[in-house]
Amino acid sequence: MIPLPDIDEQATIKATREFLAKDYPRYKQLSLSRFATPSLVFDRMPGNKGDNTNRMERRQVVGADASAVVDEVEKAVSLMSESNRHLIELRYFKNVPAYLVQQRLSITATPFRHRMHKALIEFAMIYGIYIVKGEQNEE
Repeated sequence: MIPLPDIDEQATIKATREFLAKDYPRYKQLSLSRFATPSLVFDRMPGNKGDNTNRMERRQVVGADASAVVDEVEKAVSLMSESNRHLIELRYFKNVPAYLVQQRLSITATPFRHRMHKALIEFAMIYGIYIVKGEQNEE
């Protein structure tokens, strides 16, 4: 049997919350920005001060990379249990404030917080961003 890692739950919850609240919306926005090309303009022709990079090409590459992250996040969420998936979707994909999620589920703050922590840990385990005890300070 494969030993399970000893997860630092508090650090994992914090990192996952930050990823879903801050990083994921940026990836989502970047993935959509690659389609917002005003016109096909060659902004840097070869020989122009030695810079052969093309801004539109960079936008496409960054957008494609961001789209891959968005797809992986959505796949991870789809693999979650239904109740946890519902919490993550409401809170982080639809940006419903916590107090409205609590009202919708008819629960108070403490049970909501416990359920949200379980959902965040489940997402972290599936997506692979969990933190093992003793590893968060190695960088």
